[in-house]
Amino acid sequence: MTRLLLSVLALIFIPAVVAAQNCVLRPDITDRLTDMFGEHQRGVGLATQNGNPIIIELWVAEETGSFTILITHPSGMSCMVAAGENYSDVAAPLLGDPM
Repeated sequence: MTRLLLSVLALIFIPAVVAAQNCVLRPDITDRLTDMFGEHQRGVGLATQNGNPIIIELWVAEETGSFTILITHPSGMSCMVAAGENYSDVAAPLLGDPM
């Protein structure tokens, strides 16, 4: 389910990130997510952007429900795509079960 979520979010948010360019070196943002918000990496997936590989990351704080979605480029730069509150896992439906 996390893989599907990351794929859908990539399609929706990557164009917005390119326009906003809220990017810093990955350790700078991941240290801040952990230290300030208690978030830890929860999911990761590979995608492409303009033919170049990128990593899509989901960071979540279990205690508060805050979450952040990052994309990381091969250069080591990470861009914050989205952040929010009230994150919860959704169980994948059984095969043949309508959602």
